[in-house]
Amino acid sequence: MKILRQLVYSGIWIGVALTAAQAELGEHGLFERGNSAYAEGRFDDATVFYREVLNMDLHSPELHFNLGSAYAQQEKYGLTILHFERALLLDPDNGEIRANLDHVATLARLNVPDWNWWESASFFFSANTWAFLAMAGFWCAVILLIVPPLVGSRRRRFYGWATTAFSIALVAVAALWVQHPTFSSGVVITSDAVLKVAPTESSPIVSQLREGSQLSLIRYDRGHYYVVNERGEPGWVAETDYAPLVDPSP
Repeated sequence: MKILRQLVYSGIWIGVALTAAQAELGEHGLFERGNSAYAEGRFDDATVFYREVLNMDLHSPELHFNLGSAYAQQEKYGLTILHFERALLLDPDNGEIRANLDHVATLARLNVPDWNWWESASFFFSANTWAFLAMAGFWCAVILLIVPPLVGSRRRRFYGWATTAFSIALVAVAALWVQHPTFSSGVVITSDAVLKVAPTESSPIVSQLREGSQLSLIRYDRGHYYVVNERGEPGWVAETDYAPLVDPSP
């Protein structure tokens, strides 16, 4: 239940953020100023403008993609991958975002694993849509099984509909489960990040972390994230060196 609750909350943030951004992004000149700065080759300025928009709690695939592109021009591949991944979470079917993400991962000499068919299928809808289908399917099934006898109707005629609704809920939960590793991970955003034994400055180092690599996120404590690296080694990384994919803050 804890994992499902986390997925639902993540989906709600994504859905709300996307709706807010689509409604309000065009009302702020900062986004267009960022686009103009990017077109003129002023990538540092473009980054500043895009981040100011993020500080307004406006998130959209276009904003994260453009910000990631500005970082790519500065060869800050960790931040590039972070924002391309965030853009992809908001728009899972966008082939342009995925192609650019793969290209930057290649430049950063990172291995990008191919998705299995069930992983690709799970991103057919966003987490917000799957969460809605899971809740709607479950409660529809409950209503179809409980209400008819109370009003004198025969329950058997509603069994088929209830089974269909419950099946939709199960498929949605399965898709959220497959998506879960993505929502509980983050990206190393600096080139000198290290994995430590404890969340302190003087703690022994477990290993060096590669910029742009994705680490599984366990929890946060005292300015550090407890994570697991690609080799399955647990440890702590400073919040200045690592950023979760799903995070309401910029």
